[in-house]
Amino acid sequence: MKPLALPLLLALSLQPALQPALQLSAQAETITELSSSPISKVIAYQGQGIVSREARLSLSKPGDYRLRVTDIPLGMVADSLHVSAQGAPGISIHNVQVMPLPPGEENKETLKLKAQLKQLNQQMARLENTHTLNERGQDWLDTYWEQVSNKTPAYPQPAEWQKTLDFLNQNQAKLLESETQFQQQKQDLQAKIAEVNKKLSEQASQLAHKTQAAVVYFTAKTAGPVSFQLRYLVPGIHWTPSYDARMDEKAGKLSLTYYGDIVQQTGEPWQDVDVSLSTAVPQLNAAVPMLEPWVITHHQPQLEKGMLNNAPRGGFSDEEEMRDSDGPVSGSDNSGFVESDVQTQGLSVLFAIPQKVSIDSSPHARRVSIATRSFNYEAEYQVVPKLSRRVYLRARFRNNGDLPLLAGQIRNYVDLDYTGTSQISLVRPNEEASLNFGVDENIRVARREGSEQTTLTGLMRDTRRREMSYEIEVSNFKNKPVQVVVWDHLPLVRHDQIRMTVLKMTPQPQEQTRENVLRWVLDLKPQEKKKISVAYAVEHPISLEVYSNFTNEIQAPMRQNKQRQYEKF
Repeated sequence: MKPLALPLLLALSLQPALQPALQLSAQAETITELSSSPISKVIAYQGQGIVSREARLSLSKPGDYRLRVTDIPLGMVADSLHVSAQGAPGISIHNVQVMPLPPGEENKETLKLKAQLKQLNQQMARLENTHTLNERGQDWLDTYWEQVSNKTPAYPQPAEWQKTLDFLNQNQAKLLESETQFQQQKQDLQAKIAEVNKKLSEQASQLAHKTQAAVVYFTAKTAGPVSFQLRYLVPGIHWTPSYDARMDEKAGKLSLTYYGDIVQQTGEPWQDVDVSLSTAVPQLNAAVPMLEPWVITHHQPQLEKGMLNNAPRGGFSDEEEMRDSDGPVSGSDNSGFVESDVQTQGLSVLFAIPQKVSIDSSPHARRVSIATRSFNYEAEYQVVPKLSRRVYLRARFRNNGDLPLLAGQIRNYVDLDYTGTSQISLVRPNEEASLNFGVDENIRVARREGSEQTTLTGLMRDTRRREMSYEIEVSNFKNKPVQVVVWDHLPLVRHDQIRMTVLKMTPQPQEQTRENVLRWVLDLKPQEKKKISVAYAVEHPISLEVYSNFTNEIQAPMRQNKQRQYEKF
Protein backbone atom coordinates (compact mmCIF):
# COMPACT_ATOMS: atom_id res chain seq x y z
CA MET A 1 0.00 0.00 0.00
CA LYS A 2 1.31 3.38 -0.99
CA PRO A 3 1.78 5.68 2.02
CA LEU A 4 -0.44 8.80 2.18
CA ALA A 5 1.15 12.14 1.67
CA LEU A 6 1.66 14.36 4.74
CA PRO A 7 -0.69 17.17 3.59
CA LEU A 8 -3.47 14.70 3.01
CA LEU A 9 -2.98 13.18 6.47
CA LEU A 10 -3.14 16.63 8.07
CA ALA A 11 -6.31 17.49 6.18
CA LEU A 12 -8.02 14.28 7.24
CA SER A 13 -7.02 14.75 10.87
CA LEU A 14 -8.29 18.38 10.99
CA GLN A 15 -11.57 17.74 9.15
CA PRO A 16 -13.77 17.18 12.29
CA ALA A 17 -12.45 20.39 13.90
CA LEU A 18 -12.95 22.55 10.82
CA GLN A 19 -16.52 21.43 10.12
CA PRO A 20 -18.31 23.62 12.80
CA ALA A 21 -16.32 26.70 11.80
CA LEU A 22 -17.20 26.23 8.17
CA GLN A 23 -20.87 25.82 9.04
CA LEU A 24 -20.84 29.00 11.21
CA SER A 25 -19.22 31.11 8.51
CA ALA A 26 -21.75 29.92 6.00
CA GLN A 27 -24.68 31.16 8.06
CA ALA A 28 -26.28 34.23 6.46
CA GLU A 29 -27.70 37.15 8.39
CA THR A 30 -31.42 37.06 9.15
CA ILE A 31 -33.39 39.74 7.31
CA THR A 32 -36.41 41.26 9.06
CA GLU A 33 -38.61 43.94 7.48
CA LEU A 34 -41.08 46.17 9.34
CA SER A 35 -43.48 48.31 7.34
CA SER A 36 -44.86 50.05 10.43
CA SER A 37 -42.90 51.59 13.28
CA PRO A 38 -45.25 53.77 15.33
CA ILE A 39 -44.15 57.20 16.52
CA SER A 40 -43.70 57.16 20.30
CA LYS A 41 -42.14 60.54 21.18
CA VAL A 42 -41.69 63.98 19.64
CA ILE A 43 -39.65 66.96 20.80
CA ALA A 44 -41.02 70.04 19.04
CA TYR A 45 -38.83 73.03 18.27
CA GLN A 46 -39.47 76.08 16.11
CA GLY A 47 -39.65 74.83 12.52
CA GLN A 48 -38.45 71.30 13.20
CA GLY A 49 -38.53 68.50 15.72
CA ILE A 50 -36.97 65.24 16.82
CA VAL A 51 -39.25 62.27 16.11
CA SER A 52 -38.75 58.93 17.88
CA ARG A 53 -40.14 55.75 16.33
CA GLU A 54 -40.25 52.34 17.96
CA ALA A 55 -39.61 49.11 16.05
CA ARG A 56 -40.27 45.94 18.03
CA LEU A 57 -39.34 42.40 17.03
CA SER A 58 -38.69 39.05 18.68
CA LEU A 59 -35.39 37.28 17.98
CA SER A 60 -35.74 33.51 17.75
CA LYS A 61 -32.01 32.80 18.02
CA PRO A 62 -28.64 34.52 18.37
CA GLY A 63 -26.86 35.69 15.26
CA ASP A 64 -26.43 38.51 12.78
CA TYR A 65 -29.51 40.43 11.73
CA ARG A 66 -30.50 43.07 9.24
CA LEU A 67 -33.62 45.10 10.12
CA ARG A 68 -35.39 47.18 7.46
CA VAL A 69 -37.83 49.85 8.71
CA THR A 70 -39.67 51.11 5.63
CA ASP A 71 -41.75 54.03 6.92
CA ILE A 72 -39.02 56.64 7.42
CA PRO A 73 -40.18 59.99 5.96
CA LEU A 74 -38.32 61.34 2.98
CA GLY A 75 -38.18 64.79 4.61
CA MET A 76 -35.87 63.58 7.36
CA VAL A 77 -32.81 65.79 7.76
CA ALA A 78 -29.82 63.99 6.30
CA ASP A 79 -27.38 62.36 8.76
CA SER A 80 -29.71 62.98 11.71
CA LEU A 81 -30.80 59.35 12.23
CA HIS A 82 -29.79 57.76 15.53
CA VAL A 83 -30.70 54.20 16.60
CA SER A 84 -30.56 52.57 20.03
CA ALA A 85 -31.80 49.22 21.33
CA GLN A 86 -33.43 47.93 24.49
CA GLY A 87 -34.51 44.46 25.53
CA ALA A 88 -32.48 41.30 25.06
CA PRO A 89 -28.93 41.63 26.43
CA GLY A 90 -25.96 41.50 24.13
CA ILE A 91 -27.31 43.61 21.24
CA SER A 92 -24.58 45.37 19.26
CA ILE A 93 -25.50 47.77 16.44
CA HIS A 94 -22.82 47.86 13.76
CA ASN A 95 -24.19 50.26 11.16
CA VAL A 96 -27.29 52.17 10.11
CA GLN A 97 -28.06 53.10 6.50
CA VAL A 98 -30.84 55.08 4.90
CA MET A 99 -31.81 53.59 1.54
CA PRO A 100 -34.46 54.58 -1.03
CA LEU A 101 -37.35 52.22 -1.59
CA PRO A 102 -38.33 51.02 -5.08
CA PRO A 103 -41.56 52.47 -6.47
CA GLY A 104 -44.42 50.52 -4.97
CA GLU A 105 -47.83 49.67 -6.32
CA GLU A 106 -50.79 51.87 -5.54
CA ASN A 107 -52.97 50.64 -2.70
CA LYS A 108 -56.53 49.45 -3.18
CA GLU A 109 -58.06 52.66 -1.85
CA THR A 110 -56.17 54.77 -4.39
CA LEU A 111 -57.17 52.47 -7.26
CA LYS A 112 -60.78 52.60 -6.12
CA LEU A 113 -60.74 56.39 -5.99
CA LYS A 114 -59.20 56.64 -9.46
CA ALA A 115 -61.85 54.32 -10.89
CA GLN A 116 -64.55 56.42 -9.23
CA LEU A 117 -63.02 59.58 -10.65
CA LYS A 118 -62.99 58.05 -14.13
CA GLN A 119 -66.70 57.22 -13.90
CA LEU A 120 -67.53 60.72 -12.69
CA ASN A 121 -65.57 62.28 -15.56
CA GLN A 122 -67.46 60.07 -18.02
CA GLN A 123 -70.77 61.22 -16.53
CA MET A 124 -69.62 64.81 -16.84
CA ALA A 125 -68.77 64.24 -20.52
CA ARG A 126 -72.26 62.84 -21.17
CA LEU A 127 -73.78 65.83 -19.42
CA GLU A 128 -71.77 68.19 -21.58
CA ASN A 129 -73.09 66.35 -24.66
CA THR A 130 -76.64 66.97 -23.44
CA HIS A 131 -75.82 70.64 -23.00
CA THR A 132 -74.44 70.78 -26.56
CA LEU A 133 -77.64 69.19 -27.93
CA ASN A 134 -79.73 71.71 -25.99
CA GLU A 135 -77.78 74.57 -27.53
CA ARG A 136 -78.26 73.15 -31.02
CA GLY A 137 -81.99 72.62 -30.37
CA GLN A 138 -82.31 76.23 -29.21
CA ASP A 139 -80.53 77.45 -32.34
CA TRP A 140 -82.91 75.38 -34.52
CA LEU A 141 -86.00 76.80 -32.73
CA ASP A 142 -84.68 80.34 -33.17
CA THR A 143 -84.10 79.71 -36.88
CA TYR A 144 -87.52 78.10 -37.31
CA TRP A 145 -89.24 81.03 -35.58
CA GLU A 146 -87.40 83.49 -37.79
CA GLN A 147 -88.43 81.62 -40.96
CA VAL A 148 -92.06 81.31 -39.85
CA SER A 149 -92.22 85.01 -39.01
CA ASN A 150 -90.89 85.99 -42.43
CA LYS A 151 -93.25 83.67 -44.38
CA THR A 152 -96.41 84.29 -42.35
CA PRO A 153 -98.96 86.53 -44.16
CA ALA A 154 -100.18 89.72 -42.56
CA TYR A 155 -103.36 87.99 -41.37
CA PRO A 156 -102.56 84.30 -40.67
CA GLN A 157 -105.20 81.73 -39.97
CA PRO A 158 -105.75 81.42 -36.17
CA ALA A 159 -105.65 77.63 -36.22
CA GLU A 160 -102.36 77.49 -38.12
CA TRP A 161 -100.85 80.22 -35.96
CA GLN A 162 -101.90 78.46 -32.73
CA LYS A 163 -100.43 75.21 -33.99
CA THR A 164 -97.08 76.92 -34.63
CA LEU A 165 -97.08 78.56 -31.21
CA ASP A 166 -97.91 75.28 -29.47
CA PHE A 167 -95.06 73.56 -31.27
CA LEU A 168 -92.58 76.25 -30.29
CA ASN A 169 -93.75 76.45 -26.67
CA GLN A 170 -93.68 72.69 -26.21
CA ASN A 171 -90.14 72.29 -27.52
CA GLN A 172 -88.91 75.41 -25.75
CA ALA A 173 -90.24 74.05 -22.43
CA LYS A 174 -88.44 70.73 -23.00
CA LEU A 175 -85.17 72.52 -23.69
CA LEU A 176 -85.47 74.73 -20.60
CA GLU A 177 -86.29 71.74 -18.38
CA SER A 178 -83.36 69.78 -19.82
CA GLU A 179 -81.01 72.73 -19.27
CA THR A 180 -82.19 73.14 -15.67
CA GLN A 181 -81.50 69.47 -14.97
CA PHE A 182 -78.12 69.81 -16.66
CA GLN A 183 -77.04 72.68 -14.39
CA GLN A 184 -78.16 70.86 -11.24
CA GLN A 185 -76.50 67.58 -12.20
CA LYS A 186 -73.34 69.42 -13.20
CA GLN A 187 -73.08 71.07 -9.79
CA ASP A 188 -73.58 67.72 -8.06
CA LEU A 189 -70.94 66.04 -10.23
CA GLN A 190 -68.46 68.88 -9.68
CA ALA A 191 -68.87 68.49 -5.92
CA LYS A 192 -68.32 64.73 -6.14
CA ILE A 193 -65.26 65.17 -8.38
CA ALA A 194 -63.80 67.73 -5.97
CA GLU A 195 -64.32 65.35 -3.05
CA VAL A 196 -62.62 62.45 -4.85
CA ASN A 197 -59.69 64.67 -5.88
CA LYS A 198 -59.33 65.79 -2.26
CA LYS A 199 -59.19 62.18 -1.08
CA LEU A 200 -56.61 61.37 -3.77
CA SER A 201 -54.49 64.31 -2.61
CA GLU A 202 -54.70 63.07 0.97
CA GLN A 203 -53.68 59.59 -0.17
CA ALA A 204 -50.74 61.04 -2.08
CA SER A 205 -49.60 63.12 0.89
CA GLN A 206 -49.84 60.12 3.22
CA LEU A 207 -47.80 57.94 0.88
CA ALA A 208 -45.27 60.60 -0.07
CA HIS A 209 -43.23 60.24 3.13
CA LYS A 210 -42.89 56.46 2.83
CA THR A 211 -40.15 56.56 0.26
CA GLN A 212 -37.06 55.44 2.16
CA ALA A 213 -36.01 52.78 4.62
CA ALA A 214 -33.66 52.64 7.58
CA VAL A 215 -31.52 49.50 7.54
CA VAL A 216 -30.02 48.48 10.89
CA TYR A 217 -27.21 45.89 10.98
CA PHE A 218 -26.81 44.30 14.42
CA THR A 219 -25.70 41.18 16.24
CA ALA A 220 -27.66 39.45 19.01
CA LYS A 221 -25.92 37.20 21.50
CA THR A 222 -29.20 35.93 22.94
CA ALA A 223 -32.75 35.43 21.74
CA GLY A 224 -35.72 37.42 22.99
CA PRO A 225 -37.73 40.60 22.39
CA VAL A 226 -35.89 43.74 21.25
CA SER A 227 -37.12 47.30 20.90
CA PHE A 228 -35.28 49.70 18.58
CA GLN A 229 -35.68 53.46 18.98
CA LEU A 230 -35.09 55.46 15.80
CA ARG A 231 -34.64 59.20 16.35
CA TYR A 232 -34.24 61.79 13.61
CA LEU A 233 -34.76 65.47 12.89
CA VAL A 234 -37.62 66.42 10.57
CA PRO A 235 -38.89 69.84 9.41
CA GLY A 236 -42.50 70.99 9.45
CA ILE A 237 -43.03 71.18 13.23
CA HIS A 238 -43.85 74.48 14.94
CA TRP A 239 -45.18 75.50 18.33
CA THR A 240 -46.01 78.82 19.94
CA PRO A 241 -46.81 79.54 23.59
CA SER A 242 -50.14 81.07 24.63
CA TYR A 243 -51.86 81.66 27.94
CA ASP A 244 -55.18 82.09 29.70
CA ALA A 245 -54.90 84.77 32.40
CA ARG A 246 -57.76 84.88 34.91
CA MET A 247 -57.98 87.58 37.55
CA ASP A 248 -60.00 86.68 40.64
CA GLU A 249 -60.70 90.07 42.24
CA LYS A 250 -62.31 88.61 45.37
CA ALA A 251 -59.51 86.18 46.14
CA GLY A 252 -56.79 88.54 44.92
CA LYS A 253 -55.21 85.80 42.81
CA LEU A 254 -53.96 85.76 39.23
CA SER A 255 -54.15 82.35 37.54
CA LEU A 256 -52.06 81.63 34.44
CA THR A 257 -52.64 78.52 32.34
CA TYR A 258 -49.78 77.69 30.00
CA TYR A 259 -50.56 76.26 26.55
CA GLY A 260 -48.58 75.15 23.55
CA ASP A 261 -50.16 75.61 20.11
CA ILE A 262 -48.59 72.88 17.94
CA VAL A 263 -48.69 72.71 14.15
CA GLN A 264 -47.15 69.67 12.49
CA GLN A 265 -46.97 69.24 8.71
CA THR A 266 -44.62 66.28 8.49
CA GLY A 267 -46.92 64.27 6.22
CA GLU A 268 -47.89 61.62 8.77
CA PRO A 269 -50.28 61.74 11.75
CA TRP A 270 -49.23 61.41 15.38
CA GLN A 271 -51.35 58.94 17.35
CA ASP A 272 -51.04 58.82 21.17
CA VAL A 273 -47.57 60.36 21.19
CA ASP A 274 -45.53 61.71 24.10
CA VAL A 275 -44.85 65.33 23.12
CA SER A 276 -42.33 67.73 24.63
CA LEU A 277 -41.96 71.39 23.71
CA SER A 278 -38.46 72.82 23.71
CA THR A 279 -37.20 76.39 23.48
CA ALA A 280 -33.85 75.21 22.10
CA VAL A 281 -32.85 75.54 18.46
CA PRO A 282 -31.04 72.44 17.10
CA GLN A 283 -28.16 73.47 14.90
CA LEU A 284 -26.85 71.37 12.05
CA ASN A 285 -23.70 73.49 12.18
CA ALA A 286 -22.97 74.25 15.82
CA ALA A 287 -19.21 74.77 15.48
CA VAL A 288 -17.51 78.15 15.67
CA PRO A 289 -16.95 79.57 12.16
CA MET A 290 -13.36 79.74 10.98
CA LEU A 291 -11.91 83.19 10.32
CA GLU A 292 -9.73 83.36 7.23
CA PRO A 293 -6.66 85.66 7.03
CA TRP A 294 -7.29 89.19 5.73
CA VAL A 295 -4.93 89.43 2.78
CA ILE A 296 -4.00 92.57 0.85
CA THR A 297 -1.95 91.93 -2.28
CA HIS A 298 -1.15 93.42 -5.70
CA HIS A 299 -2.91 90.74 -7.75
CA GLN A 300 -5.98 88.50 -7.55
CA PRO A 301 -4.91 84.99 -6.49
CA GLN A 302 -6.86 81.89 -7.43
CA LEU A 303 -9.11 80.45 -4.73
CA GLU A 304 -8.17 77.08 -3.36
CA LYS A 305 -10.83 74.40 -3.31
CA GLY A 306 -10.81 74.24 0.45
CA MET A 307 -11.51 77.98 0.68
CA LEU A 308 -14.72 77.84 -1.32
CA ASN A 309 -16.67 76.68 1.68
CA ASN A 310 -15.00 76.96 5.06
CA ALA A 311 -18.16 76.24 7.01
CA PRO A 312 -17.34 73.61 9.63
CA ARG A 313 -19.38 70.48 9.45
CA GLY A 314 -21.32 69.51 12.53
CA GLY A 315 -24.31 67.65 13.85
CA PHE A 316 -26.82 68.46 16.54
CA SER A 317 -26.02 71.10 19.11
CA ASP A 318 -24.72 70.11 22.50
CA GLU A 319 -28.19 70.55 23.97
CA GLU A 320 -29.61 67.72 21.82
CA GLU A 321 -26.55 65.67 20.90
CA MET A 322 -27.24 62.71 18.64
CA ARG A 323 -25.00 59.69 18.96
CA ASP A 324 -22.93 58.44 16.09
CA SER A 325 -25.00 55.78 14.39
CA ASP A 326 -21.97 53.91 13.04
CA GLY A 327 -20.71 52.71 16.42
CA PRO A 328 -21.96 49.68 18.35
CA VAL A 329 -24.81 50.24 20.78
CA SER A 330 -25.20 48.05 23.82
CA GLY A 331 -28.45 46.25 24.55
CA SER A 332 -28.58 47.98 27.95
CA ASP A 333 -28.94 51.38 26.28
CA ASN A 334 -31.91 52.95 28.07
CA SER A 335 -31.53 56.40 26.53
CA GLY A 336 -34.73 58.44 26.32
CA PHE A 337 -36.28 61.75 27.19
CA VAL A 338 -36.67 62.85 30.77
CA GLU A 339 -40.27 62.45 31.91
CA SER A 340 -40.32 65.48 34.21
CA ASP A 341 -42.79 68.26 33.53
CA VAL A 342 -40.11 70.94 33.19
CA GLN A 343 -36.44 70.39 32.53
CA THR A 344 -33.80 73.08 32.18
CA GLN A 345 -31.15 72.16 29.59
CA GLY A 346 -28.44 74.79 29.52
CA LEU A 347 -30.05 77.91 28.07
CA SER A 348 -33.26 76.15 27.01
CA VAL A 349 -36.36 74.78 28.71
CA LEU A 350 -38.16 71.54 27.90
CA PHE A 351 -41.89 71.28 28.66
CA ALA A 352 -43.11 67.68 28.84
CA ILE A 353 -46.83 67.40 28.10
CA PRO A 354 -48.29 65.14 30.83
CA GLN A 355 -50.85 63.43 28.56
CA LYS A 356 -50.42 61.64 25.25
CA VAL A 357 -51.37 63.70 22.20
CA SER A 358 -52.79 62.87 18.76
CA ILE A 359 -52.18 65.48 16.03
CA ASP A 360 -52.95 65.18 12.33
CA SER A 361 -50.58 66.53 9.71
CA SER A 362 -52.31 69.79 8.76
CA PRO A 363 -51.86 73.58 8.96
CA HIS A 364 -54.29 73.74 11.90
CA ALA A 365 -52.88 74.15 15.40
CA ARG A 366 -53.58 71.74 18.25
CA ARG A 367 -53.59 73.35 21.69
CA VAL A 368 -52.15 71.32 24.55
CA SER A 369 -52.08 72.25 28.22
CA ILE A 370 -48.69 72.55 29.90
CA ALA A 371 -49.32 73.78 33.45
CA THR A 372 -51.27 76.21 35.64
CA ARG A 373 -49.71 78.60 38.15
CA SER A 374 -51.26 81.06 40.61
CA PHE A 375 -49.74 84.41 41.66
CA ASN A 376 -50.47 87.27 44.00
CA TYR A 377 -50.93 90.53 42.12
CA GLU A 378 -51.36 94.26 42.60
CA ALA A 379 -54.14 95.85 40.57
CA GLU A 380 -53.22 99.11 38.89
CA TYR A 381 -55.51 101.30 36.82
CA GLN A 382 -53.95 103.46 34.11
CA VAL A 383 -55.49 106.27 32.09
CA VAL A 384 -54.20 108.78 29.54
CA PRO A 385 -57.09 111.30 29.44
CA LYS A 386 -55.62 113.35 26.61
CA LEU A 387 -55.76 110.34 24.30
CA SER A 388 -58.65 108.33 25.74
CA ARG A 389 -61.10 108.45 28.65
CA ARG A 390 -60.88 104.68 29.06
CA VAL A 391 -59.33 103.37 32.26
CA TYR A 392 -57.19 100.27 31.70
CA LEU A 393 -56.70 97.60 34.34
CA ARG A 394 -53.18 96.26 34.76
CA ALA A 395 -52.00 93.52 37.13
CA ARG A 396 -48.43 93.57 38.40
CA PHE A 397 -47.01 90.32 39.74
CA ARG A 398 -43.76 88.48 40.34
CA ASN A 399 -43.12 85.22 38.52
CA ASN A 400 -42.19 83.23 41.61
CA GLY A 401 -42.98 79.92 39.94
CA ASP A 402 -40.64 77.41 38.35
CA LEU A 403 -41.59 78.17 34.74
CA PRO A 404 -40.53 81.07 32.55
CA LEU A 405 -43.22 83.00 30.72
CA LEU A 406 -42.30 82.84 27.05
CA ALA A 407 -43.34 85.64 24.72
CA GLY A 408 -46.82 84.96 23.38
CA GLN A 409 -50.48 85.86 23.27
CA ILE A 410 -52.62 86.03 26.40
CA ARG A 411 -56.40 85.65 26.57
CA ASN A 412 -57.54 87.79 29.49
CA TYR A 413 -60.46 87.16 31.86
CA VAL A 414 -61.63 89.17 34.87
CA ASP A 415 -63.64 86.76 37.01
CA LEU A 416 -65.90 85.18 34.35
CA ASP A 417 -65.76 88.05 31.84
CA TYR A 418 -63.55 87.87 28.76
CA THR A 419 -61.76 91.22 28.37
CA GLY A 420 -59.68 90.68 25.23
CA THR A 421 -56.17 89.63 24.26
CA SER A 422 -52.74 91.06 24.89
CA GLN A 423 -49.10 90.17 24.37
CA ILE A 424 -46.43 89.39 26.91
CA SER A 425 -42.67 89.39 26.49
CA LEU A 426 -40.25 86.93 28.07
CA VAL A 427 -40.51 86.82 31.88
CA ARG A 428 -37.94 84.67 33.65
CA PRO A 429 -38.50 83.11 37.07
CA ASN A 430 -38.44 85.67 39.92
CA GLU A 431 -38.86 88.58 37.50
CA GLU A 432 -41.66 91.14 37.76
CA ALA A 433 -44.19 91.55 34.97
CA SER A 434 -47.52 93.19 34.25
CA LEU A 435 -50.57 92.08 32.30
CA ASN A 436 -53.25 94.25 30.75
CA PHE A 437 -56.84 93.20 31.44
CA GLY A 438 -58.78 95.65 29.33
CA VAL A 439 -61.08 98.53 30.26
CA ASP A 440 -62.85 98.98 33.60
CA GLU A 441 -66.10 100.90 33.13
CA ASN A 442 -66.54 101.45 36.88
CA ILE A 443 -63.87 104.14 36.94
CA ARG A 444 -64.75 107.31 35.04
CA VAL A 445 -62.37 110.02 33.84
CA ALA A 446 -63.16 113.44 32.37
CA ARG A 447 -60.71 115.98 30.94
CA ARG A 448 -61.81 119.58 30.41
CA GLU A 449 -59.77 122.34 28.78
CA GLY A 450 -59.90 125.86 30.23
CA SER A 451 -60.31 129.02 28.18
CA GLU A 452 -57.19 130.12 26.34
CA GLN A 453 -55.91 133.68 26.75
CA THR A 454 -53.50 135.25 24.26
CA THR A 455 -51.76 138.57 24.98
CA LEU A 456 -48.87 140.60 23.59
CA THR A 457 -46.17 141.52 26.09
CA GLY A 458 -42.83 143.31 26.11
CA LEU A 459 -41.81 146.93 25.56
CA MET A 460 -42.43 146.66 21.84
CA ARG A 461 -45.34 144.25 22.32
CA ASP A 462 -43.40 141.77 20.19
CA THR A 463 -43.88 138.71 22.40
CA ARG A 464 -46.95 136.51 22.22
CA ARG A 465 -48.06 134.92 25.50
CA ARG A 466 -50.63 132.11 25.48
CA GLU A 467 -52.09 130.89 28.77
CA MET A 468 -53.74 127.44 28.74
CA SER A 469 -55.11 125.05 31.33
CA TYR A 470 -56.84 121.71 31.74
CA GLU A 471 -58.57 119.80 34.51
CA ILE A 472 -58.82 116.03 35.01
CA GLU A 473 -61.50 114.45 37.19
CA VAL A 474 -61.31 110.80 38.25
CA SER A 475 -64.32 109.06 39.86
CA ASN A 476 -64.32 105.63 41.51
CA PHE A 477 -67.69 103.87 41.25
CA LYS A 478 -66.35 100.52 42.43
CA ASN A 479 -67.17 99.11 45.85
CA LYS A 480 -63.51 98.93 46.84
CA PRO A 481 -60.59 101.38 46.98
CA VAL A 482 -58.47 101.65 43.85
CA GLN A 483 -55.20 103.21 42.78
CA VAL A 484 -55.32 105.07 39.47
CA VAL A 485 -52.24 106.20 37.54
CA VAL A 486 -52.98 109.29 35.43
CA TRP A 487 -50.70 110.31 32.56
CA ASP A 488 -50.57 113.71 30.84
CA HIS A 489 -47.92 116.11 29.66
CA LEU A 490 -46.75 119.70 29.25
CA PRO A 491 -45.22 121.27 26.13
CA LEU A 492 -41.56 120.37 25.60
CA VAL A 493 -39.64 123.45 24.39
CA ARG A 494 -36.84 122.91 21.87
CA HIS A 495 -35.91 126.49 20.98
CA ASP A 496 -34.03 129.09 23.01
CA GLN A 497 -36.55 131.85 22.12
CA ILE A 498 -39.55 129.83 23.31
CA ARG A 499 -40.33 129.66 27.02
CA MET A 500 -42.86 127.54 28.90
CA THR A 501 -43.90 128.43 32.46
CA VAL A 502 -46.02 126.35 34.82
CA LEU A 503 -48.66 128.55 36.47
CA LYS A 504 -50.52 125.93 38.49
CA MET A 505 -50.22 122.20 39.15
CA THR A 506 -52.30 120.62 41.91
CA PRO A 507 -51.60 118.10 43.17
CA GLN A 508 -47.95 117.77 42.28
CA PRO A 509 -47.25 114.71 40.10
CA GLN A 510 -45.26 111.81 41.47
CA GLU A 511 -43.07 111.93 38.37
CA GLN A 512 -42.13 114.43 35.67
CA THR A 513 -39.76 113.15 33.00
CA ARG A 514 -37.29 115.12 30.89
CA GLU A 515 -39.86 115.05 28.11
CA ASN A 516 -42.37 116.74 30.47
CA VAL A 517 -44.52 113.62 30.74
CA LEU A 518 -46.47 113.80 34.03
CA ARG A 519 -47.57 110.88 36.19
CA TRP A 520 -50.00 111.12 39.09
CA VAL A 521 -50.90 108.24 41.40
CA LEU A 522 -54.35 108.77 42.93
CA ASP A 523 -55.75 106.63 45.74
CA LEU A 524 -59.54 106.71 45.60
CA LYS A 525 -61.99 105.30 48.09
CA PRO A 526 -65.32 103.87 46.90
CA GLN A 527 -67.54 106.61 45.38
CA GLU A 528 -64.72 109.18 45.74
CA LYS A 529 -63.71 111.82 43.18
CA LYS A 530 -60.40 113.63 42.78
CA LYS A 531 -59.30 116.45 40.49
CA ILE A 532 -56.03 117.44 38.86
CA SER A 533 -55.58 121.06 37.74
CA VAL A 534 -52.78 122.26 35.45
CA ALA A 535 -52.17 125.75 34.02
CA TYR A 536 -49.19 126.93 31.96
CA ALA A 537 -48.07 129.71 29.64
CA VAL A 538 -46.03 129.64 26.43
CA GLU A 539 -44.17 132.76 25.22
CA HIS A 540 -42.34 133.35 21.96
CA PRO A 541 -41.50 136.29 19.63
CA ILE A 542 -44.19 137.23 17.14
CA SER A 543 -41.68 137.00 14.32
CA LEU A 544 -40.91 133.37 15.17
CA GLU A 545 -43.08 130.72 13.54
CA VAL A 546 -43.82 128.05 16.12
CA TYR A 547 -45.01 124.53 15.31
CA SER A 548 -46.33 121.79 17.56
CA ASN A 549 -47.39 118.16 17.20
CA PHE A 550 -50.02 118.49 19.98
CA THR A 551 -52.62 120.97 21.17
CA ASN A 552 -54.15 121.51 24.59
CA GLU A 553 -57.30 119.63 23.56
CA ILE A 554 -58.00 115.90 23.66
CA GLN A 555 -56.17 114.13 20.84
CA ALA A 556 -56.96 110.87 19.08
CA PRO A 557 -54.40 108.11 19.74
CA MET A 558 -52.04 107.49 16.84
CA ARG A 559 -51.49 104.18 15.15
CA GLN A 560 -48.36 102.26 15.89
CA ASN A 561 -45.19 103.42 14.06
CA LYS A 562 -46.94 106.58 12.87
CA GLN A 563 -45.84 110.11 13.82
CA ARG A 564 -48.03 113.14 14.39
CA GLN A 565 -48.02 115.98 11.91
CA TYR A 566 -46.64 119.31 13.10
CA GLU A 567 -48.93 122.31 12.72
CA LYS A 568 -48.63 126.00 13.55
CA PHE A 569 -48.92 126.62 17.28
